[in-house]
Amino acid sequence: RAFDVPSATGRPSSKRRVRWDSKDLPSWVALLNEHVSRFEERVEMLLRASDKIDVAIDAIESAVYDRVKFAEAVENVQKIVDELSLAGYSDLSSWVETVNEKMGVVLGRRLEEALVAWAETFEIAEGDGADDEANQKKKRDRKKLVKIPKISVEIMLKNQEISAQPAVPTARALFLDALHDYVGIVC
Repeated sequence: RAFDVPSATGRPSSKRRVRWDSKDLPSWVALLNEHVSRFEERVEMLLRASDKIDVAIDAIESAVYDRVKFAEAVENVQKIVDELSLAGYSDLSSWVETVNEKMGVVLGRRLEEALVAWAETFEIAEGDGADDEANQKKKRDRKKLVKIPKISVEIMLKNQEISAQPAVPTARALFLDALHDYVGIVC
């Protein structure tokens, strides 16, 4: 075995000395060449996988905030890791931990952006409606706002008692369910 690549013969390698004038030199060189070639192939496969992972993580970072898009990007990462696992790479778990940390940072950033967008959806525009630069920016950013389901609340005054239909806790629960669904896109 060389670099976790089993030899073609299947037997463990042993240390031995080979003289330059030995008859075994050509077979030893051929075996060494085979090991080096396998090692190069595996390194190239790892480099391609690393590049694919970087592209997939970038896709997660720039994907439209949609459940399907996130699922596809995360699925691509999982496919790459599965391919490496099936190829029998050793110490794959430490590399996967590094990938998980990168993905955690990106997903955390996307979740933070989503929560900010959720909060900005409820902000009331202040000012007298003048078209200054800040208002222009707010108008452009409104396109990124979250679509929150409208809840019709009927306020009734009956026998000097004010009531709301649906009740405030029910309306709150509906908004929290919508928030949970929205956050669940990333999670």
